[in-house]
Amino acid sequence: MTSKPAKLVRDRIPEIVRANGKSCTITQLSAAEYRQALREKLVEEWEEWEEWEEGEEGENYKEVVALAWG
Repeated sequence: MTSKPAKLVRDRIPEIVRANGKSCTITQLSAAEYRQALREKLVEEWEEWEEWEEGEEGENYKEVVALAWG
């Protein structure tokens, strides 16, 4: 089995993964860890958005900004 890096997920992704017969491990973050993970996700989304600038990536960026600083 290949190990993948930890990643902030939302939108019931663990439920979807398990419904498809696969497994995943989740960890509930503290408030400070969550803010840090959101900031890291923001950088990731920004890099993707710079590539796409429109569509779904732009919407993901807006969502992460709202969660991180909302």
